[in-house]
Amino acid sequence: MRFIPLLGALLVVAVNPAAWAFDCAKAKAPVERAICSDPALKAADDDMSAAYAALRAAADDAQREAWRGDQRDWIERRDGICAAYDQGQDVSFDIACLKRLTEARTRELSATPETTGQGAPRFLPVLTRVADDAAQISVSILRPRAVDPALADLNAALDEAADASEADIGAGEGPYGRVVSYRILYASARFVSVFFDIYEYTGGAHGMGYGRAVNFLPAAGKSLDFDDFIDEAGRKALIPLCRASIAAEKRERGVPEELIAPSLTDDALDDGIAVLPAWSFDTKGARIRFDAYALGSYAEGAYDCTIGWSALKPHLRPGAPLPFD
Repeated sequence: MRFIPLLGALLVVAVNPAAWAFDCAKAKAPVERAICSDPALKAADDDMSAAYAALRAAADDAQREAWRGDQRDWIERRDGICAAYDQGQDVSFDIACLKRLTEARTRELSATPETTGQGAPRFLPVLTRVADDAAQISVSILRPRAVDPALADLNAALDEAADASEADIGAGEGPYGRVVSYRILYASARFVSVFFDIYEYTGGAHGMGYGRAVNFLPAAGKSLDFDDFIDEAGRKALIPLCRASIAAEKRERGVPEELIAPSLTDDALDDGIAVLPAWSFDTKGARIRFDAYALGSYAEGAYDCTIGWSALKPHLRPGAPLPFD
């Protein structure tokens, strides 16, 4: 088994997107034709290809092979998520889905925050990849790392949240799979919020997905605590807000009305709100992740309680160090 931790190059590598873009005149696969059918999607795909090429250009042979394998696996997952099949097994693709996931992948490969404030730290992508077919182990952990050495505590928190310990990965036996992706939701000299989507398979009927966030205060050199921004009474006040947010999402997903209220009890919602790694933030507000099984069946999946700043601010401590305007 080989562990290959891969850090994006410290030097910026200039790559011409056109040099790595595929030629639409030669497009044969259905997904290639779908990409070429929409100029905005094609531009997004070209940008992703350029970000990928920059990583490969700065890597050694082993690293290039690892990035290649990770990108191949990601494309397969993206196409599977965005594909639709008719009864004749003809495949079509959701253009908006392809564009959304491709743009997210570009930000991931370039470690680009979705929103930045003053003095935002610079990040590089780090990949830990394990591929051992004989042992039935497949691991792809992608996470950001701050370039500034003074942010070592932030990097330690990011590594811990992604569960990127090589010793832990190597301690188990197959079948084992783990895929970790991330979003840098907000970054400034005052506040950094990063959210990880994690999927883990340890055998059995299905794997499990869950979310985990890192919220860090660079100036203070520490992770955000509840005491920094909200007290227990404030958290309790969010229960009805989360109930309304998630009930609306359940209705959109087609959950029967008679099952909604029993799944959104005060205790169930409070249990999730009280888990700080479930919280993430951006300039729109806060999001609290309830993993699968927390508020419904596995088939329902995870739910996010989204609360805008106007609704959240009355419940926060004065001067809470969050990404306010």
